[in-house]
Formats: sequence, structure tokens, C-alpha cells
Amino acid sequence: MIINENFVNITKMLSYDKICNMLIGVRSNGKSFAVKTFVIDKALKKKELTFIYVRRNQENVKKAIKRYLNDIIEFYPKYDFKIFANVIYAKIKNTKNWFEIGMFIALSQEEEYKSQTFPFVDYLVFEEFITKGRYLTDELLKFKELCSTIFRRRKMKIFMLSNRITIDNIYFDYFKIRYDANKEYIVNENTILYNTPSFKEIAEKTDVAKLFNDEIEYFTGDDFLIDDDLFIINQYERKNIMFSINIDNKLLSAYRNDGTIIIGRYTRNNLNHYYFKTSDYINNAIFCNKSSYIYQTLKSKLRKGCLFFASQEIKNRMLDILK
Repeated sequence: MIINENFVNITKMLSYDKICNMLIGVRSNGKSFAVKTFVIDKALKKKELTFIYVRRNQENVKKAIKRYLNDIIEFYPKYDFKIFANVIYAKIKNTKNWFEIGMFIALSQEEEYKSQTFPFVDYLVFEEFITKGRYLTDELLKFKELCSTIFRRRKMKIFMLSNRITIDNIYFDYFKIRYDANKEYIVNENTILYNTPSFKEIAEKTDVAKLFNDEIEYFTGDDFLIDDDLFIINQYERKNIMFSINIDNKLLSAYRNDGTIIIGRYTRNNLNHYYFKTSDYINNAIFCNKSSYIYQTLKSKLRKGCLFFASQEIKNRMLDILK
């Protein structure tokens, strides 16, 4: 592993010895480089197919292949590298014997690999696991299936990397990551999230930060691209319940408060339950389309700045419904 004091160092994160290792942070702080050189070092020692590099779809894979080796070649002067048919090969310079070290797989195509075996693979690297676009249909299931295909009953170590896009994502939900900007490491039983440093003083001097200084906290600090604190209210009285909503299989309640509506944690009640997507149906719930009274009421409150949310997660999910 190549270590540079001006970029991310994963040594401490690895000392926790967790199965799933998440790294989030600003762009270009060395997250990918640190993980890449770690798994390449391991593969060069084994001279076997040691790691799988995962992107969401085949188009992402094609783009990654074009530039994957660009930033590491100079640090391995004793080796030659090449990529052919989605497989990364290496050989010692001035020798003829190439050996596999890594492989690219598109998560969207995980079913194609179910009959294959990967007996020497120890590491899976999933880049850009948080997206500002759409996740794949049944993405979590695909990810679980891919991990099962690759590792079977063997030990595994997963690296998941992303820029700071949003804390509201399917992987934080599934792995029960409770993000805290004040913590460098958020540790659960089998997972760790490394809130990587921004090296702000260095980043602020880059031309990108100078040109787009209105977004400087995203490029150099701790801000998330999508998330902000507007219309989030952390303390509110859970009374004057109007109705309840089921979104992404999570029950929420709407509370009336001096002309505003607060969407917050669910409080058990006998009032109507509503849902906006067919996948969120629960017994006795009422479906709301965009012309329904409930939808129009929430949309009107949103336009007037009178709709508030108890968390970033709730806000993002409601805004997705009301867009």
C-alpha cells in the first residue's frame, strides 16, 4: 500500500478488522488510490486473481477500465500491467509470464457469474456505492448475491467507496450506519465507516475549488452534495397527528404545528394511513396519486415553505415523492 501524508491512509481503518469497510469523503483525497494500492499489493504477492472491482453497470465498468491503471503504474516500476476482457494482469518486467490480479464486474450483471468460482479472491471493491441517480432494481439483493457468488463460505473483506453525496442511501439503511459528522470512524459489529479527511488547506488551493467557490464545502469540506439543513427540525412535539405515511416500507406521521406540517417519526394512531407507491402498500392504507388531497396539501405546504422534516433521510424521501 502506498502511503502519502497528503492523502487518505487506511491503516487505522484496517486495524478494526471489519468485514465491510466504507470510505466516504471529498473528491480526490486519495480514497480510491489507498484501497487500490492495498489490494494490488496483496495480489502481486499471491500472483493470483485476488480482488474484484465492482461498479453499478457495464457503462461504469468501461469508463473505469480506461483509467484504472493511470495513477498507479509509476509506483510499481518492477511490474508491467494490462487489462484484457475485464481482467487485470501483471508480470514482472523483462519476463513473459502474465498472471491475473483483479477483475471488473458490473453489479447489474451479477447473475452471469453465479456458475463461476473465485477461489483466490479475498477482496471486493465497490466504487461509488452512493449515487445521486437511481439505484438498480433490487440492488441490495444483487449485491448480496454477488458477494455470495465470489466468497461462498470463505472469509471476505469488502471496501465500499463514495464521495459525500447523501446520507440517505440504501447501504447506510441496510448496514444501520448512523452518520455522525463529528466521528472519524463509525463502528458496528461487522462494518466500519471511515469519514475520510478532506485535507482542506491543500484542496482549497486547487483550481477547481477556486473556480467553483460557491460549492467549496463540497469540494474541500464536510458537506454532502445533496443534503442540507433547510426545513429540517430536530425537536418537535409529537402531537396533533394528522395522518401517517408509508414510504419505502417505513411508517411516518404528519404533525400539525401552527400552520406548518412536520413529517416525523411514527406515532401509533387510528387515523388514516397513506402510501404513494404501489410497493409501499400496507393493510388498510389509502393510495395517493398526484391529484389526491393529501398529495396536493403536502405539495402546497412545500411551496409555501411550511413543510418540515425530522431528519435528512425523511426529507430526501419526501422530496423524491413530491418532486
